Amino acid sequence: MNRLFPVLGGLSLWGCVLPADEPTGLELSWRFVEVNTVDGEEAQRLRSCEGGQMHEVVFSITDTSDAERTDTFRYPCAYGFQTPTEFQTESSDAFIELKPRGYEVLIDLVSTDVDGAQIVRRARNIEVDVLERSVTLQDFDFGLEPVEVTLSLAGLDACDAFALTLRYADPERALAEPPRTDGGTVVTELVYRERLETMQGVSLAGGESSCGDAPAEHTVAEVDPGAYILDVSVDGVLCPVDLTVGPSGAEHVIDLANLPCDG
Repeated sequence: MNRLFPVLGGLSLWGCVLPADEPTGLELSWRFVEVNTVDGEEAQRLRSCEGGQMHEVVFSITDTSDAERTDTFRYPCAYGFQTPTEFQTESSDAFIELKPRGYEVLIDLVSTDVDGAQIVRRARNIEVDVLERSVTLQDFDFGLEPVEVTLSLAGLDACDAFALTLRYADPERALAEPPRTDGGTVVTELVYRERLETMQGVSLAGGESSCGDAPAEHTVAEVDPGAYILDVSVDGVLCPVDLTVGPSGAEHVIDLANLPCDG
């Protein structure tokens, strides 16, 4: 295999003196968009690398005219992450010098599950023509991979009514562009989706349910991975419960008769 360029420490390096002319190649940037659309597309927010649980973005590049010329470039997620405003006003740090010609580009996203395991997902397989005399910009909106969340409700026989609200644990860390108040401060208690409910009909946005009528087992089909707080209100008593959703999904047991805030 003939490498396109030598690689060290996950970033591309060049083994020769750069020419006097501006180098050609790919300037890469990326961002991550939520995919749950229960509140409509306008409710889909932009996640940070941490908020999307993304660890690395990996580019495998092959010269389409010579398959032996191939190389892999690994970037920490934050290295090329840009909001739309940053993309319009700043250069990305992720740049790969390439000669003007066509290339096949495979893009893998490496995320971290709740147990620390890394999960690799193929995000794109594209062909790119590197331009002459200028940098070729490649900007990627990657959708998060939605996962299934299961909730088991225990203690339903010990209460009259309950309500569940799923919100971001820390909107400022989770979102690249968190909503702000008129005074400019980040909204700290931000509901994930206003119309979200389990497939069994229980609201996850604060709607009250009868303990006697609610089933014990619940499934939420599409949740964006991330760190959340599930506000559990039982007969008017509120208890926030940490709920982390990893790239492989999540299973949680909520004992309404013995919440962690009791006592």
